[in-house]
Amino acid sequence: MKSLSSLFKERFAVPFLILFLLEIFSLLINIPIPFVYEILDLGFIVFLSSFFVYLTVKCFKTKQISRLYLLLLILSLVPILGAVQAMIYYNQPFIYGILSERLKVLAIGGLLIVNFLEKGLITLEQIKKTVLYLAFLILVVLLFLNIFVPGSTMEEYDFVVNTASKGYRFKLNNSLIVILFFYSLIVGVEQNKIRYLGLVLIILFYLTFLYKARSLTLSIIIATAFYLVQRVKFYRLISFGVIFTVVSTFIFAVAFVFFNEQIIKIAELFSSALSVFIGGEVTDSSALSRYSQYEIASEGIAKHPFLGNGFLSSRFGGGLTGLYGYFYPSDIGWMGTLYLYGILGTAIYIIPFILTAYYSFKIKKLNKKVDAFASAMVYTMLYFFIHSTTAGFFVKKLGIIIFVFSMVYYYYYSLKLKEVTK
Repeated sequence: MKSLSSLFKERFAVPFLILFLLEIFSLLINIPIPFVYEILDLGFIVFLSSFFVYLTVKCFKTKQISRLYLLLLILSLVPILGAVQAMIYYNQPFIYGILSERLKVLAIGGLLIVNFLEKGLITLEQIKKTVLYLAFLILVVLLFLNIFVPGSTMEEYDFVVNTASKGYRFKLNNSLIVILFFYSLIVGVEQNKIRYLGLVLIILFYLTFLYKARSLTLSIIIATAFYLVQRVKFYRLISFGVIFTVVSTFIFAVAFVFFNEQIIKIAELFSSALSVFIGGEVTDSSALSRYSQYEIASEGIAKHPFLGNGFLSSRFGGGLTGLYGYFYPSDIGWMGTLYLYGILGTAIYIIPFILTAYYSFKIKKLNKKVDAFASAMVYTMLYFFIHSTTAGFFVKKLGIIIFVFSMVYYYYYSLKLKEVTK
């Protein structure tokens, strides 16, 4: 007779992982089916909270605390601190502040997955395949929608947004696609698999020309440059650079012939985004709004630099938008994080990235040939860190960050355990 862990692993692990990823990566948040996301969201928050309480009791009984559990305890101080600060400076009830940060409970998901891995309820291979297949499916769906379905025909749905600068876009979290990008890049470069490099170009095409994600694309390019310099030998780097330049130039030339207006508009979007940082003239409405939000954040940081100003719930006077007219800290990256949580909170949120760098270094010492999926998670964390300068990962997507980090964490400690038991 099979054990419960074997039965779960064989029959329920993959369906559970699919639901888990859909929730952690907020892939159902804008679907046009009433209450599906709300029910799943509430269910996971209750489940993860209960799991954390159970694990806390177990830690007290056994007097054994994992480093990942300890990290989550430290991270949990930040939303509590934010609720206290909002209560002090805005007279917002403490419970409003806590409830407005409820999605940060999803960070416990990373701890849950590691616990399941340690108990044999799921395997790393199941996680890898589920993440990559789901990411590929999402990419195919988004390519189909963007190429064949006019956004104007679906603008009544929340997953379609229309802006003056970017037109109609299908709104879906792209973090899984980013993981697929780095996995494809690493396998393509290190194993000379052309189809994976082709997938890299397809993802770049989607992000740049269809989704028109400026800071996201630039962050991926910077993280890719880090990877190539760190992991690829000089002569191969030159050959890949030449091939990529030739192929990219050809694709760009063909695209410019048939879509010259769109190419020029995209170039203007990237130029306008760059102007925000170098202090040039800004004309794009999206970049202009960010510029004005930077000014609001700067004033708030100057008033309360160390502990921040706290997070206001939209139920309390319309939140920060009700207070300032138009102000979303999640739109302005680190500046928004500093405004909300101060230097202390921002420093705490940077800890997983420092640990990722440390674990990455240790993994290379333990195993010179690093698994492509583990490497993809490391470079995805680097991408998160770079993109966080302009995007609100710390504010809205802590669950995603900790899930990716937990994969690096587990891979390191599983290698270390093998080394000890040799």
